[in-house]
Amino acid sequence: MIPEDLLQLLRCPLDTSIPLEYQAESAAKLPALRCTRCSLLYPVRDEIPCMLPEEAVLPPGCPDIDHLPCQKSRKHS
Repeated sequence: MIPEDLLQLLRCPLDTSIPLEYQAESAAKLPALRCTRCSLLYPVRDEIPCMLPEEAVLPPGCPDIDHLPCQKSRKHS
């Protein structure tokens, strides 16, 4: 479990304005932090969040990171 005070500080590395929420068991069968905007799952291993986008689990139906809402809006800016 991620302490609540730490969870309040963590943000999605792909869009640092978006908070994350803790999920005890995710689609990846591990605890994870879920981006509240695009549902990208950052695995938590041994109570340490892995915040590398390359290691994150994509939401269903998303073929790659470039198709996430935060990345699409970035390209149009």
